[in-house]
Amino acid sequence: LRLSVWNATPQDIAGITRYILHDLTTAERWPNIVWRHDGRPVLWVFSSIDVTPQAFVRIRETIRKAGHDPFVLFQAQLAGRQRTEEVVEAYLRVFDGVFIWGGGLENTRKMLELIAPVRDRIMAETGVRKHLVITAKPGHWRTEKGSMIRRRGTREFRHSLELAYRSGVDAVNIESWNDYSENHHVQVSMMNSTVMSDLCQYYGKRGTGEAFHAEPPGLYVSHRREILQGDMFSVEVLHLPTEGTRTRELRL
Repeated sequence: LRLSVWNATPQDIAGITRYILHDLTTAERWPNIVWRHDGRPVLWVFSSIDVTPQAFVRIRETIRKAGHDPFVLFQAQLAGRQRTEEVVEAYLRVFDGVFIWGGGLENTRKMLELIAPVRDRIMAETGVRKHLVITAKPGHWRTEKGSMIRRRGTREFRHSLELAYRSGVDAVNIESWNDYSENHHVQVSMMNSTVMSDLCQYYGKRGTGEAFHAEPPGLYVSHRREILQGDMFSVEVLHLPTEGTRTRELRL
């Protein structure tokens, strides 16, 4: 499970503190199901736009007096509403790290370019490594809400994971839930066959230096969202390596 704080406001610091303490106390009852870093439960702070670093220092002091020491990550895009090195540095010096969530591959790349130099500078000065987490997801498609990442089959997901390897981030958050119309799911489904779950295995084994072999012939045909009347029906054909094969001629 992932402990998280959503939409916190600075007008209710006491309420935020009580909420976090409740979650941390609950996590102690089931220590094996909460994501931890070096034994510390990881706490994600989402969409809390106006909670300043100084306010969080007060929250953290109260939490520590109660005997808790969570590893806290802050959502980078919403740090003080301003995406500047100065603002990111103010948050990064207080929090244990940041995570990039939302906006798709291009926004993730831009935020990495902004955050990485700040993280490296803090480490050079203090010797403390601030953690950097990016999010990989198949996409986001809610046209009625004006919130969407262009349809690209598995490309958005694959390129986000490639970016993670190139950038040397500390962790990858693979986002998935079963609202199929939002194009977030990685579970096996009629639309996607096993392509998303097999991609998770492929990139996971790549990270540990192991070989991944798909079931022959290693071909996946998928479409990534529900098709509405008048929409163009598009599919993606993807190939993953199979054991004992090198080159293959495909005719579609």
